[in-house]
Amino acid sequence: MINYYDNPKHVNETRSSLFINPSLSLMIQLSPKWVLNSYTSFNEDFGGIEAVTKGYMLKTYRTISNNNSPLANTQSLNFSISTTFKNPVKVLVFNAGLMYNKTNNNLLHYLLFKGQLDTLVAFLQTNYTKNVSVFSRFNKYIIEWKTSFTLSANYSAVKQQQVQQNKLVTFNNQNLKVGVDVNSKISDFIFVEYNLSGLYLLSGAQFQKGRTRVTTSSQQFTLNYYPTKAINIRASADHYSLTTGLTEKKQYFFADAAIRLKPKKSKLDYEIMAQNIFNTKNFIAAIVNNNTQVVSTYQLRPLQIIAKLGFSF
Repeated sequence: MINYYDNPKHVNETRSSLFINPSLSLMIQLSPKWVLNSYTSFNEDFGGIEAVTKGYMLKTYRTISNNNSPLANTQSLNFSISTTFKNPVKVLVFNAGLMYNKTNNNLLHYLLFKGQLDTLVAFLQTNYTKNVSVFSRFNKYIIEWKTSFTLSANYSAVKQQQVQQNKLVTFNNQNLKVGVDVNSKISDFIFVEYNLSGLYLLSGAQFQKGRTRVTTSSQQFTLNYYPTKAINIRASADHYSLTTGLTEKKQYFFADAAIRLKPKKSKLDYEIMAQNIFNTKNFIAAIVNNNTQVVSTYQLRPLQIIAKLGFSF
């Protein structure tokens, strides 16, 4: 039961309901190396405290929001199944799975902006959101090379209803993400890391002919060198690529370096860092969500040298 009274806002609401939210989890040991997990649940609620209070709340350091909508009623069905393979002798791990979620809502929300004040309002309109995702991950450590390899892939498809031009429209969002991670111990003094990730986003509407596409990729290489136990030299380089329907292909390069000294039996450590060595001046990122594509441009700090002194108790 929710009983909310707010005298300054002239709000006095009461709603009583009995929710039965069952859940079931199952784990089957198929063999010494294979495990099967499954989970299903049904949940119904009114939302959290932010769904009932009408006053303003400081949600982030620069956003103040309030809720001017009636109590929502949400029903959610969840199901997941996954399998895991582990071979300790060969230092091999693999897991993959499928997740499904469907949520039914009685309200459609939208935001009204007034400077830094956000107001959440809603109107009565039943709608749903469906989410299906598939994931996999493979990890292998090669003892002779002192190197671990990780491959991952994730795909998700989301259907969500929203009102556009006074019509209830179904939006379809798909994204595919793949990744490669390599960590290696070259010697007792040198460690390297390499990360590669790619993301493909595709968004379209029910009555829309074309679709919005965004493709991003990023690479990062990091080197750590320990000439002595007291000295750490670190260098890293990044490459980022972005392709959208609103901008031509963008590519960015970043690099940082640092040297850290921590004398033995000392509570002080000293560090000198060089950031944005290539002096990249701006950076563009893109987000696609239903009928919204947001392209943000960031102005970056120029090349800078920073000296740092740390103290540990």
